Order: sequence, then structure tokens, then C-alpha cells
Amino acid sequence: MAQQHFVNKIEELVQESLEGLIDSNPNLIRLDGYPHTKVVYDRNHDASKVAVISGGGSGHEPAMAGYVGAGMLAAAVAGDVFASPSEDAVLAAIRAVGGPAGVVLIVMNYTGDRLNFGAAAERAKVEGIPVDMVIVADDVAPIEGGTVKNRRGIAGTVLVHKVAGAAAAEGRPMSEVASAARGAAAALASMGCSLSTCNVPGAPPSDRLAAGEMEMGLGIHGEPGAYKTALAPLDQIVGRLVGHLADAGALDAASPRAVLLVNNLGGSTPLEVGAAASSAVRVLRGERGVALERVLVGTFMTSLAMHGLSLTVLVLGDDGEEVLRRLDAPTAAPAWPRTGAFRGAGRVAPLPVGTTDAEAGTTPAAATAPPAAGPAADGLAAVAAALKAARPELDALDGKVGDGDCGSTLARGAEAALRALRDGGLRLDGGLGAAGLALGRVLGGAMGGTSGAIYKLVFTAAGAELGRREGGGKALGPADFGAALEAGAAAASKYGGAEEGDRTMLCALWPAARALQAGAASPAEAVAEAAAAARRAADATAAVEHAGAGRSAYVRGELLKGVADPGTVGVARWLEALVPVLGGK
Repeated sequence: MAQQHFVNKIEELVQESLEGLIDSNPNLIRLDGYPHTKVVYDRNHDASKVAVISGGGSGHEPAMAGYVGAGMLAAAVAGDVFASPSEDAVLAAIRAVGGPAGVVLIVMNYTGDRLNFGAAAERAKVEGIPVDMVIVADDVAPIEGGTVKNRRGIAGTVLVHKVAGAAAAEGRPMSEVASAARGAAAALASMGCSLSTCNVPGAPPSDRLAAGEMEMGLGIHGEPGAYKTALAPLDQIVGRLVGHLADAGALDAASPRAVLLVNNLGGSTPLEVGAAASSAVRVLRGERGVALERVLVGTFMTSLAMHGLSLTVLVLGDDGEEVLRRLDAPTAAPAWPRTGAFRGAGRVAPLPVGTTDAEAGTTPAAATAPPAAGPAADGLAAVAAALKAARPELDALDGKVGDGDCGSTLARGAEAALRALRDGGLRLDGGLGAAGLALGRVLGGAMGGTSGAIYKLVFTAAGAELGRREGGGKALGPADFGAALEAGAAAASKYGGAEEGDRTMLCALWPAARALQAGAASPAEAVAEAAAAARRAADATAAVEHAGAGRSAYVRGELLKGVADPGTVGVARWLEALVPVLGGK
């Protein structure tokens, strides 16, 4: 039987949950802007101090909005269930609580979160708000081909919130708050297990686990665990979790001191979680010789109603007493926990407005502008047609290694860009740099998700590079466009964490950028060589059995073998579509 839920409308569930949190906590307030902007912040935040902000997809309650309050987070940004909040929503939070003292963003290591929080950070810096970003990657699950780089952020993140929030409350400068957060993040190790999958409201239930089975080393978004095993007594399960923490090096010190956090993943009973805490204390103290300084037990970060739990150890080093003092410092954050009275009026503040909200590359007359014509329109038309034709192929590839929507997403973005160009919403009369920025906004809005964030970053950075190069009035050539594409790939790598060779679309973008800069005799030849380089790179990904980033990083090598990365194939497709438009063969 499908799991049943207490809901009115599934699409309004996140907003209604946030309203309930605000109703019960008079210190909290939200920004206007539902459903796109879901920001809860501390109405009493001291603007003279550093603001610590976190966020991510919903479905992990009480994280992250439950940790907003004096002594912890100044604001939290919520996305839809298991979906990263948008760049604009993150920027709204920064504007709401950020000031001259600066903002520290605490971001779990997921591509969409890194990209959207990173892009918002860059825009905030342009507006004069100092921002630093700290990545938390505490999951040590033994994923095939896994590295420190692609570890996920899970429940240990809330300890980073607490340490950083206390440092900010002390009046420490942004550099020290960020350093405290990074120190705590580096000292974390977490791993989860579950007796069930999680079911997103409105989606069919998963049958991945049979009776008597459990998963070890799973994340918080419903993805499969590192491995399945037979259900065992609790002490054996906890012993195995602690063993993986030790294998990751978390307990290497001769006489380690640590904080233990035992987390309910949503569907476990307090009886089970309490028993797991008791077992973990016994194993860590009795079998591993760990001196436990604090034991925190409860529901800190969930995966909807998953019947599971996770263990986190925060290993204390030379600064251990300071870390403990900050964990013990008072906080008004309700999920630490605390409750308050209902406050009806005055809970919604207007959205802050900033200079980067303006649509780059557009004009007020855009709505009445004549349809665009020329090579740009022809190129976008060719790209849209090619990606529409390639949609089944790309979706099929993505269905084998990801979530099955790569082709649909790319086609939707190309069609939106073509539509914007034809109706005047995307203009070229402001220069190629401004057009690149505008194209990034169109793609980001139309594509959504991680792909939209990546393409938005690529074209935003590429547009900025083109803008710098066209400032001198010279005609731009293939090498300039290659440098712009290279800048776009570098921006996506910086915020997304992927590198060339990681089996992502960047594996095609970088070779294409180099080909454009190689000095071809004509623009047509340069684009043809770039398309060929992208195609070779895309074909080569079929031999890469361990992805270094993206959703494929969590897919077993046997499933990746022989399957080209759909993102790289998509890049090759749209570059190939441009060749005949420019007169190439």
C-alpha cells in the first residue's frame, strides 16, 4: 500500500510547514515571495555581527529552518522537497540579514546547493556584502570509487551550524567564524542506515528493499545506499556503522575525544533511537576507547519518514574546549530545541531589492521589440531543433546513470532561449557580454535544477568574459569565444566541484574551449573543431566507470560502463548544430 500523508495540497506542503514553524516561534519571520522564495530568518538578528546562513531542499526537517535563532543561524533558505533553493532565494536571504560584518554560508556538499549558493555569494559580493562559503561533506559511506570530494553533507552539518553560530554571536569577524565552521566540518564523520526507503509525497513507493533487508551508507534524498545487508541486532548494526567511521580515519588518535550525535532519519521511534544511542556509547567507549564529551540524541536532519538513523562523531582536537563551549552556548533556535507562543501579525517582510535583479541584456521595450533575425536566431533555432530531436536519446542515457531527464531539460532550455530571442526578451543590441548574461538567466529559469544552475553559471561567466573583451571595440573571434567558454567551465567547476575527467558536461566544455582557441582559419572551422572535440570527449566518457561528481558519482561502475555521459553528449549535440549555420561541414 502506498504511504499516506497528512497534506492539503502537495505543492503547498513546504510553505505550510514553514508557516507552522513561524506560528510556534515568535523570534522567526519569513520573507515574502512564496512559492519561489522560502526564507525564514531571525527577526532579532544583530546586524553588527556576522550572519550565518544555511539551507537546502526540504524534507529534512527540522533542518534547516529549525536552526534559525540567536546563537545559531541568522537565516535558512528552503527549496522544494529534495530540491536546492534557487540562487535568487539565497540572495534574498543574504540581503535580509547580511551587513558590513559579512555572511558565512554553510552548504552541504550537493552540486545544486553548491552552485546556487555560490552564484548568490558572487552576486552579493558585487553588491558590497562580504560572503564566505563553507562546504560540509561528513558522509563517510563506502561508495564505490568515492573520494573525499564527492562525500555528501548529512546530519553532522547541524554541529557546524552551532559552532559557527556561537562564534558569530561572540562577535568574531567573518574570517574567524568561517574558520570555526571549516574546523568543525573537517572534524566530522557521519554514516546512516535504514530499514526502509523514503517516499516523497505524491510519488509511488519504492520496492528497493525486501523484507528482512536494510541499507547501509545511504544519503538523505532517497538514493540507494552503499550496500544492502540482512537485518541484524541493533548492536551489530551500530558496530558496523562505528567501524565505517573508524575506517574513514575519524578515530585514529591514540585517545580520541569526541562529541556523538545520534540522529533519527524521520521514521524511527524515540525508543529505537534511544537504544541506538546507548549502543553507540557502549561501542565507542568500551570497544574503541573514545572519550565522549557530549552525547546528542534526537531528530536533527531527516529524510522524510525514512525508518533509519545516522551516527556522527565530531572529533575534538587542540581547540576542543572552545568547540565544546560553543556547542554549549545558549541559542534560541527552536530545533535545539525550543518553542514559543503564536505571533499572528507582522511575520512577513518585503523582499529586499538589489542591483543584480535587473534582467541583464534586456530593455523595457523588449515586449514590443521585433523578432530577432540573423545568425544568432538561426543558431538558436538549429540548437533547439537538434536538442528536441536528441531528447529521447539523452533521456535514455540519463535513465541509465541519473534521473532520466537530461534531454527534456536541455530541449526545454533551448526552446526557452529561442522564444526569448524571438519575442525580444533576449536582445543582442546591448553587446555579446550582456546577451550572455541574459541567456544564462533564461536557461537557469527554464531548465531549473542542477542543470539549470550549471548552464546559468557557464553563460553568466562566459558573458562576463565576453563583456571584458568587447570593451575595446575590437571584433571578437573564435579565440575570444573559446576563452569565454573556458571561463564558464571554470565557474561551473569552482562552485559545482567537478573537474575535467569527472564524467560531467565539463568534460566536453573544456576540450571545446581549447579547440576554439587553437587558431582555426575561420569561425566555421573553429566551431567544427570544437564540436568534434566535444564529441570525442563525450564518446570517451563511456569508458569512465567512476564518476567524480554529479548524480553518477553514486552509481556503481558496472552500470556506468559503456554508457556515455548524457551531459557531455548534450554539449556535443548543440555545438554540432551550430556548424552548418556558420557554413561548416
